[in-house]
Amino acid sequence: MEYQSITLELIKLIKNKKELNSLDDSLIETHLLKYKNEINSILNKYVSFKQFQKSAVCKDIISSIRADLREIYGVFIKTNLNNFEKNITKLNNYEDPLIEKILSGHQSSIERLNHYSKTYILIFNKLFEWGLNKKYSLIDLACGFNPFAYKYLPIKPTKYLASDLSTKDMSLINLFFKNTKIKGEAIALNLLSQNDTDILKNHYDVCFLFKALDSLESKSRHSSKKLISKINSDFFVISFPKKTIGGKKEIKLSKRTWFERFSDQNFSKKEVFEIENETFYLLKK
Repeated sequence: MEYQSITLELIKLIKNKKELNSLDDSLIETHLLKYKNEINSILNKYVSFKQFQKSAVCKDIISSIRADLREIYGVFIKTNLNNFEKNITKLNNYEDPLIEKILSGHQSSIERLNHYSKTYILIFNKLFEWGLNKKYSLIDLACGFNPFAYKYLPIKPTKYLASDLSTKDMSLINLFFKNTKIKGEAIALNLLSQNDTDILKNHYDVCFLFKALDSLESKSRHSSKKLISKINSDFFVISFPKKTIGGKKEIKLSKRTWFERFSDQNFSKKEVFEIENETFYLLKK
């Protein structure tokens, strides 16, 4: 057996979980790289992948990678976006009632569903007060299904770039943008990849980073600071969950101490407000 053929089979197994099947093979392959030496060291013990698949090593690798991918992507997915493809194809107006159904497919956007309008008004009233031009551009990183909440933006951006991990999801958001004539683009980005994040050098007036930083920090400590420092934006809207997924446990404020210090040191203005399950930081450089 060769490492590359093992990798292809492992990717198929990892994607057997429905909440992960929209993810790009290349992203999963990146996660597999940290097990390359371990896999190569035992290849000669097995004559077929079926035999390797039964091994404790294989099971541990699959379990570990699935857990990582759920934390950064799958845990938020209630219904895969590709299940809404027929609805998205029908949309020709971003005010369509079908939008609520789509937003209900993602943990974060369903939590915001009754708060989007008020939240966006609070955000943009403050940003405009701080000097944001009403002809502004927006980058929405780790966007989830958030672009489908476009109708709630009180003033629409002149340019909207959305990104998340799945190329398939981003293609459906692009279809939504095209059919509803939104001046937007969606691209797949891994925010922990140096190569992917080079695009962040392009200037956008406002950057959304909703419920993304905890997941990034759990994978790579201090990655959030590096990411924010790289983003070429003047205004940031960064949010954190107030409770764990499922709402069973409150997240202690002490977990945000690092961000409080970082934001105080790197931004000239800061304001914080809360909705039911989310804390928002409004920041100006």
